Amino acid sequence: MKPHLPGLPTFSALMLSAILTVWLGLWGPIDLNKLQPWQPLLVGLFAIVAAIIAYRGATAIVRFNRETRDRDERRKKLGIYLRAEHTCNQLSDRAQSLAEKTRARYLGSRTIDIDELK
Repeated sequence: MKPHLPGLPTFSALMLSAILTVWLGLWGPIDLNKLQPWQPLLVGLFAIVAAIIAYRGATAIVRFNRETRDRDERRKKLGIYLRAEHTCNQLSDRAQSLAEKTRARYLGSRTIDIDELK
């Protein structure tokens, strides 16, 4: 059994916490007064990220239904193809069997005597 490894979000969170730990250990706490002029930009970025997350959540059912429909359609097509192949194989076997029976029955009586050619 293959072990389940953590995904990209877990790895990113661990890297962010490691970077913040190193930063705080080397340079000390952050002076938040310097971030005050950037506050509208940061709020706008957070709003965009929140909107993207909400959009992905709202369209998840649409994506799921589309994938389910596509999978069902492929399954139906595969069933049709397999039935058609089986039918063609049966038809081919039947034609070969009929050709062999026909050859065996009429091949002997199709010979012509030399006297008939005169």
